[in-house]
Amino acid sequence: MKAHDFIAVIFPQEPGKAYFAEIRKVNSNNTFECRFVHSGSMYIFKMQPGWIEVVQTSGLFKTGTKT
Repeated sequence: MKAHDFIAVIFPQEPGKAYFAEIRKVNSNNTFECRFVHSGSMYIFKMQPGWIEVVQTSGLFKTGTKT
């Protein structure tokens, strides 16, 4: 994963619906910053084994949301 890659994210609150985001920055502490294509919302996710967690957001899905 690197800056300018795109990812598809499925949040557990909306199963079956994928959101696409551009990775803006990958940090050394297992977090990455991204901007969602449809809404422009910014998120910072933390990588965990088997899932990711929202650690900072300007969007709909709250801090602590896991996907």
